[in-house]
Amino acid sequence: MRSVIFLVLAFLLFTTLTACYGQRQSNRPGSSSSQTENGENGENGENGENGENGEELPTIIDLAGPPEFTDEVEASFTFSCSQDDCTFQCDLNDTGFTTCESGVTYFDLEEGEQVFQVRALDASGRQGPEATWEWTVDTISPLVLGLDGPADPTNETDATFTFWCSLFTCQFRCELTEATAGVISATRPCDNGETYSGLADGQYTFRVYAVTPEAEGPAASWTWTVDSAAPQLLELTGPDSPTLETTATFSWSCDQTDCSYECTLTGTNQGTLFAADACESGLQLDGLANDDYELTVLPVNALGTRGAAQSHGWTVDTTTPEVLLLPGEFIEDMATFTIGCDTPDCDLECALGAGSSTPSGFVPCQGPTYEIQGLSSGTHTFALRGTLPTGATAVATHTWESSFMEWATVDNGLGFSCAIGADETLWCWGSNTQGKLGIGQGAPGTSSPIQVGEAAVWSQLSLGNDYACAIRTNGTLWCWGANSYGYLGLGDTQTRGTPTQVGSSTSWTHVSAGYSHTCGIRSGELYCWGYGLGWRLGTGNQTSQPSPTRVGTASNWSYVSAGRNHTCGIRAGELYCWGEGTLGQIGDGGESSRTQPSRVGTATDWTSVRSGNSFTCGRRSNGTLWCWGYNGDGSLGLGTVSNASTPQQVGSLSSWAEVATGNSHTCGRRDDGTLWCWGSNVTGHLGLGTAGGNHPTPQQVGTDTDWATAGIDRSSCGIRDDGTLWCWGSNTSGQLGVGDTTRRTAPTRVLMAQ
Repeated sequence: MRSVIFLVLAFLLFTTLTACYGQRQSNRPGSSSSQTENGENGENGENGENGENGEELPTIIDLAGPPEFTDEVEASFTFSCSQDDCTFQCDLNDTGFTTCESGVTYFDLEEGEQVFQVRALDASGRQGPEATWEWTVDTISPLVLGLDGPADPTNETDATFTFWCSLFTCQFRCELTEATAGVISATRPCDNGETYSGLADGQYTFRVYAVTPEAEGPAASWTWTVDSAAPQLLELTGPDSPTLETTATFSWSCDQTDCSYECTLTGTNQGTLFAADACESGLQLDGLANDDYELTVLPVNALGTRGAAQSHGWTVDTTTPEVLLLPGEFIEDMATFTIGCDTPDCDLECALGAGSSTPSGFVPCQGPTYEIQGLSSGTHTFALRGTLPTGATAVATHTWESSFMEWATVDNGLGFSCAIGADETLWCWGSNTQGKLGIGQGAPGTSSPIQVGEAAVWSQLSLGNDYACAIRTNGTLWCWGANSYGYLGLGDTQTRGTPTQVGSSTSWTHVSAGYSHTCGIRSGELYCWGYGLGWRLGTGNQTSQPSPTRVGTASNWSYVSAGRNHTCGIRAGELYCWGEGTLGQIGDGGESSRTQPSRVGTATDWTSVRSGNSFTCGRRSNGTLWCWGYNGDGSLGLGTVSNASTPQQVGSLSSWAEVATGNSHTCGRRDDGTLWCWGSNVTGHLGLGTAGGNHPTPQQVGTDTDWATAGIDRSSCGIRDDGTLWCWGSNTSGQLGVGDTTRRTAPTRVLMAQ
């Protein structure tokens, strides 16, 4: 009984598997066709014949029947028509067409090849082409059934096949070939579950034969392609880094067709924003917050092979920089700023423009201090722009008015200097001992010019050791500073910290302050006052005078110069000197003092005279320069260090325009605008770029040819044609006016803070 049940179950299983085998046509050559005299018809009869009127003939579609090899002696066929309302005619093995329907079945088929044909007739009776199905009935040979293997194509390099036999006593033989390499595994015995491993890329065909002692059945084959190459991501591009943009767009490509992609986005601060999401080239991310991002793209080919991921990192930073722009000093044609940015990766650029508008033309610049020189007079705007690597920028500006001080005259005293501007304002700088700067007793000294009062009324000035005198444009005389011997001319010996008027006269035309005495001219009359020792006042005695005292009765004095302990003056072109003469400084050939003005030589063409420490220099109308007196340091410019008791010409030139004498050196300006200095250079006050030694002949100061005037003492100052003021030499008290107390050995410009 069990044997009968087993045989029934086996028959049912065999019938089911045979039906399944017949449906696996994707890996089998087709066994149905539709033929006409003019060629094949497609599935919808696109290439079939047309009727006499050009109408399309009915065509058989969806024809299905038994598998290519079968041991079944029955065969059923299904089919349909390309048109509605068709009828069908069928033929088996050329026995003649008869009317039939889909599902027609033939029984008791003989061994061997079988051919089934079917054709359709439309409602008008027109006959379409035949469709054919061919198969073999073999009830003796064993058949391979249910062959199954890898997908086609596949990226798997291992292949396993399952199959069984139409008979119970079958054995199997298998072989594997590759389209290019040929036989990979020769025909050999095998079993269901046959596996091949480590297959290289290529197109393979697996064949399996069912074998019994009596016969070998036809081969069943399985063809597929192994493609294990991983896809490669190409040309992944994204935003620059860092960037201000909160939108990011990416593009990429793949070296294989039909790739798909998985994208993962992470942010340093936000973590994973999405992971392994399906994505495509052209991916756009919007609304990104400030963070460091990384987008990872992984390619997957059509077989599911995953390639190597690539990443693009970038930083979104919408922060704008904060720039620091602090105005510093504004000194005439120079301005300084403190500049910076709140982040170290900020690139600074600077621009300067005229007027109050933000300038263009930014150029790279560096802080913390930025200095601008060579400014013209007028309104200027300085702009600082900071730019982050993201491109974010910030701009700060400062606008100011630049003006220039034009100077008219300058003089030096002991540790201080004063000058009058072209606008007739009075300025002093250096030591303020005993109030000699005119800004009040007790006020600190200054290394930069400070205005004396607010009046713009000054025309001429002269500095002594620790005091100064100046004439206003209304002819009044004013003095200030130390006053030990009454040399301020105020009738007493009290110090004055601010300019104080000397008497009430309004006819003063010239004043000269010496070391401790003063002389001045008003209405052609000569007056002297102060310390009288050595007859320096020219009054015939050595009595000190605290108020202006007339010298003689002459009323044609045009020039006067008070030195250390002697005085010289000019009237009607004649030169007169008086006071201490032991070193030949009087110039009349003797070395004794003169109690009153004594004529120097017979010349009548003297135009100016300057009395120094114990020497004198004067200029004649023919442009010649003459010096006499003490010459131990070469201050006479004669090429020697010997004293001279009479005027000696300095060189042979007749082009001297002006001369100024100091404590131990002399400077003169020539008609060509060149400046020359000689004598002691112990503190660099000759302006030659060095300090030390004596120079007994005139030495040119630089190469400039635009000097207009000079005033010297222990330091030197000069004014150029453009009105700029320059000083050099000793600077222990800030008397050079350059903002510090460092000695200068060459002319240095005195700049005015704005």
